[in-house]
Amino acid sequence: MDVATLSEQLLFTTVYLECNSPDGKATGTGFVYAVSVEGPKAEKGVAHFLVTNRHVLDKADQVSFQMVRKDEHADQPDLGKAWGANFPGFSKVAWVGHPDPKVDVAVMSLSFIFNAVHQQSGDTPFFRAIPPSIAMTDDSSQELDAIEEVVFVGYPRGIFDSVNLLPIARRGTTASHPAVNYEGLPAFLMDAAVFPGSSGSPVLIAQTGSYNAKSGGIVIGNRIVFMGVLAAVHLSPVIGEVKELPTADSVVVSGMPMNLGIVYKAVAVEATIDVWLKANKFKRAPEGVSGPGEESEVDQTAATQTQEKVDQADGAG
Repeated sequence: MDVATLSEQLLFTTVYLECNSPDGKATGTGFVYAVSVEGPKAEKGVAHFLVTNRHVLDKADQVSFQMVRKDEHADQPDLGKAWGANFPGFSKVAWVGHPDPKVDVAVMSLSFIFNAVHQQSGDTPFFRAIPPSIAMTDDSSQELDAIEEVVFVGYPRGIFDSVNLLPIARRGTTASHPAVNYEGLPAFLMDAAVFPGSSGSPVLIAQTGSYNAKSGGIVIGNRIVFMGVLAAVHLSPVIGEVKELPTADSVVVSGMPMNLGIVYKAVAVEATIDVWLKANKFKRAPEGVSGPGEESEVDQTAATQTQEKVDQADGAG
């Protein structure tokens, strides 16, 4: 498979997650996000983060991560060949959540996972990272209309192409205006078939060839906007009360899905990464250039610091 188009690249932004906790086994989705930073020793580069939901990782004591292995001879995926690692004693200090506990976003160093895989197998993953340059901001959201077509990529109910190890891409539309904070949170609703296991899926506008501008008329060209991360689905139980339910695959309910997904905006992802950067003495740098799926020096610094925190926590325990 020659990964070239925008849609093809989106298939390699995600990470399949399996989490074990006292509540049982659950599946979820994560995705790769890349930020240009300066490390504590003035090293500069693009740091890669795994983004998912707080509820996916919060109670997990064992987590496995899976992506597609990189071809040994080319910068292309080796479809069907798994890359991944299992953390039998997964530590909560390996990740950080959004400063507002009601905002269901979590991030961690992707290279911390990379290092574990290198130790277990030595393989290299094939991935594409979402950059902040395409992230929806408070200002750019004003250019979007109330109803926009969106796509999201992930593993609903743990379903994926198990032969080729590719995720599932689905479509929907915004159901609340993306420029408005739904229920006072940095979030919006989307109308789509959202199922457990989709937690942590990236939600994007991905239009190629042409698109409709809010000001009217058709714009020739491509439009790619990272909107945010899917976190929950609205359900209408039999008694008629509407409730929010995290989209972790371990939850069983008796109710009717309303096909309304809750998406925390890109600004919430950026704010959570800022928490991680401050805690690890990193700071943002002008957006740099790196390979689409390459580790950098700051990635290794991030991995080392995460490992040190995990070791300290294990020692204290």
